Amino acid sequence: MTLKVTDRILKYKDPTNEIEDMWHVKKQVIPVITGVNETTSESFTNISEQHKAKHEIKELQQTVMLGTAQILWKTLVKVR
Repeated sequence: MTLKVTDRILKYKDPTNEIEDMWHVKKQVIPVITGVNETTSESFTNISEQHKAKHEIKELQQTVMLGTAQILWKTLVKVR
């Protein structure tokens, strides 16, 4: 893994632990850094193969886009 990817994983360690505790996750939560223009970290493929992930990148990107849209919509509605 590159230093940049390692830094990102460490950055999201606390929120990852909170999610595992809050939702009583029995498996490890793996933060995925993705962009909406089909960009991911170089290690995404390695991590997904290593953990036998069942999700494709397009599904993850759609989730990110919908979540972002929901946050924006709530924020913009409050501003008006």
